[in-house]
Amino acid sequence: MEKNRVFYYFEEISKIPRESYNEGAIADYLLEFAKDHNLKAFKDEHLNVTIVKEADKGYENRPGIILQGHTDMVCEKTIESSHDFAKDPLELIYDENFLKAKDTSLGADNGVAIAYALAILEDKTLKTPKLEFVATSMEEVGLLGAKKYEPGQITGKYLLNFDAEREGRLICGCAGGMTIKLFYDLNWLDVEGNVYSIALSNLRGGHSGMDIHQDILSSIKCGGELMAKIMEENNINIIDIDAGNKHNAIPRDLYIKFSSDKKINFEILNDLIHKFKEKETNMAVDFEDYGELKVNAIDKEISKNVISAINSIPHGPYAFLDDPFSDVVDTSLNLATINIIDNKIVFYISIRSINLDVNNELADKVEKIALDTNANIEKTKPSKGWAFDENSKLRDITLEAYKEFTGKDMKVTIIHAGIETGIFADKYPGLDPISFGPNIYNLHSPDEKLDIASTNRIYEFIRYLITKLSKEEQNA
Repeated sequence: MEKNRVFYYFEEISKIPRESYNEGAIADYLLEFAKDHNLKAFKDEHLNVTIVKEADKGYENRPGIILQGHTDMVCEKTIESSHDFAKDPLELIYDENFLKAKDTSLGADNGVAIAYALAILEDKTLKTPKLEFVATSMEEVGLLGAKKYEPGQITGKYLLNFDAEREGRLICGCAGGMTIKLFYDLNWLDVEGNVYSIALSNLRGGHSGMDIHQDILSSIKCGGELMAKIMEENNINIIDIDAGNKHNAIPRDLYIKFSSDKKINFEILNDLIHKFKEKETNMAVDFEDYGELKVNAIDKEISKNVISAINSIPHGPYAFLDDPFSDVVDTSLNLATINIIDNKIVFYISIRSINLDVNNELADKVEKIALDTNANIEKTKPSKGWAFDENSKLRDITLEAYKEFTGKDMKVTIIHAGIETGIFADKYPGLDPISFGPNIYNLHSPDEKLDIASTNRIYEFIRYLITKLSKEEQNA
């Protein structure tokens, strides 16, 4: 499969660790790129990097164009993988029509945007107005880099964000949301009983916004059902619990160790496990029987409340938008992680919503569950989404350009995920943003893959669109 210049840069940045909060090296790489290409660049204290290519002669009075994407990636790997995201380069695999990474997420979200921008900035055949490339940090942990990006640093009118994953789709709106921390202060006791553990692994997982409606099972919700079945005839004390590891990923694994006052025949769980495996064919369920032991464990009431909360908290789509976007999720909830931290069992819950009223309604439900199960709760302030703009000139130009370039119509949509375009539109009144990109599948999971031909096509379309935008008059 033929690969264009974009893949050179994708390979280069894939050598650089860039998990959220660890974007220092990739930021320095971008600064070095700017230096090598005689471009202005600056890095802020939050590791956001901006590279500026001044307008070519004759294009000084045309509206400026902003290229935008984020430097960090979601770092997921298979249980068998020994990959260290803090230091190891990704091991890329060109597999026929797709680019993948060995046993890890690929980071095409949003490494492809970085590669696109660098390929555009080095292209001396393009004659353009002022180009500004904004590479933000910490996107995957709450759009933090964009939120901390100081207003007044960029001057362009049109913002092209490449943080999308379906070719032929033009994103013109997105969800906001909030994070909820629900936690139980723990009371530990010495108990004697039958000690067991249950481990769930190899569920599909996926993006907690874009994939939340795909009927992907949550390891946490599956574990809750299994434990509820066990507790129909047994009192249990939780010894350890650990599930999920990213706030924006549907959890793929769960481990729970507990003491039971009775012996357990795990065949009582067969029907549930069979039901799970109808949807999650690769799901692994492992039981361990440690025998009768005296152990330090959490008291029965807290253990009961934790399992009750797991089963009571909604997971998945909660509401959909009205026409013409009735296939788009308006509001959803992802029970993302559960861990024991500082003598507390801590739940992290992500609510995404375009409608703040529905967001608050769902948050109130979670708060009632916390009250009913004697949990403490902390909530972030809900962020507003990116509202659809009926008068977007950039949207109209892009739709026209795509039809000219491909002979096909581009589908306008709103997505159920956070995207930085809305934050920049809020910081810069008058900014006209859109988002599009190539086909990327199974984001935020070790099965992530980038469509090579689609990546090539979108790069050529970006060049075509920039050429078309470069003909726009300043007062257009």
